Amino acid sequence: MVRHDYRFTSLAVSGCLLFLLVACSPFGSADSGPTPTPSTSGRTTTPTTGGATSTPTTAPLPATPTACPTAFTARAAVFAPLVLGLHQNIVYVFNQFAVPGYSGSGEIKRYDASTSKKVIIVNTPKSLIGDAQISPDGQWILFTTAVSSSSAVALQLVRMDGQGLQTLYCSYTEQFGLGSIEWSPDQKTVAFNDGNKVDLLDLATGHLQVVLVEPTAGIWAFPATWLDDTHIYMPSFVPYSDVPPQSLYALDTAKGADQQVSDLIKVFDYSGSCLSFDSSVDNAKLFVSTCHATHGPGVSPTQQGPSTIISEPALGGPQTTVSTNPTLAITTVRVISRTTMLLLIQNLTGDTSHNGLWKMNLDGTGQMSSLNGTSQFPWSNVSRDGSMYALEIHSNNGTTQALLIGSLGGTSPSTFATVSHTVGGVAIVGWTTM
Repeated sequence: MVRHDYRFTSLAVSGCLLFLLVACSPFGSADSGPTPTPSTSGRTTTPTTGGATSTPTTAPLPATPTACPTAFTARAAVFAPLVLGLHQNIVYVFNQFAVPGYSGSGEIKRYDASTSKKVIIVNTPKSLIGDAQISPDGQWILFTTAVSSSSAVALQLVRMDGQGLQTLYCSYTEQFGLGSIEWSPDQKTVAFNDGNKVDLLDLATGHLQVVLVEPTAGIWAFPATWLDDTHIYMPSFVPYSDVPPQSLYALDTAKGADQQVSDLIKVFDYSGSCLSFDSSVDNAKLFVSTCHATHGPGVSPTQQGPSTIISEPALGGPQTTVSTNPTLAITTVRVISRTTMLLLIQNLTGDTSHNGLWKMNLDGTGQMSSLNGTSQFPWSNVSRDGSMYALEIHSNNGTTQALLIGSLGGTSPSTFATVSHTVGGVAIVGWTTM
């Protein structure tokens, strides 16, 4: 799996829920934030030479192309090392919408948790930023942009200091037809959806291949996260249907190009709207949570217990029950260390008093309230030194988004960015050090 201090994804959760560690209305000053002591454990550097005694240095980048490459082709990424700092930094997206129409501009920023300073890494005039992900070494950001005046969606790369902006690939399938970008743990490969097929891009050579062809019938699948350098977890769904999401699969990239859905490895058999999963730090186990949920046209949404968390071998096999709860909806599980996972409890009906973010040992013991109750899916929102988290929340009426930062030690979080839904949107990308 992608180590959890390196893997970054953000999904929003609506609502405003009271918990012991935070007030119900956290939309305070965007400049406020905790000031933890800097830690060297989050520092990541890349030596410029291979010797064990070499001194890490930041290297300049040559001119890099930002125009789209020829249609249906990609170009190799241009890398140069960046020496990172000691301060924990949260990277996030801010899109500003233009009215009328689906257009606007985007920025990728970073927020220093020690100094509360904000820095614009890259801005994309006349383009909105879609998916974004930080490289395993914390030095680079991979992201997609949709150009307002064009049908193209671009896959772009920029260094954490704002240098080396480059365009690796452009899709003309449809607006935001390019998505679900997933950077491999060895930082050599990127998997992504381009329309209804899955492509694999070799960053060193620019070689692009279709690894999963578009299905002609049955289920479709999309990349969710890498287990290791050759296996990608892929949830599935039935297109153009009210049927809920289906089972969890794994794609083995070592099998080569033009694979069919029938070539996927089924690792968890399920049909329902409440499914979450994550793998252990050593890649040996898969943890899966399910709960009772109903969604669909003409149906009032429900989400409640019973919930079950099971563990099994990473690519499927005998299952062991880790935890069950008869009344609470455990909607998300994210492993954050060799011994601990985070749980998101989010009942839409029944008992909502326990809604929020909780912490539990991987063996199912030691469950305790850890963070606040207004949270997004929390995986990969933990700082590189393991001391802090970042969350995205929405106000009750959905008119305001906010990004929060707080300590995993249990102190109340602080708001560092807010935006009205009529102006734009914000989303967490992940953590680095600068």
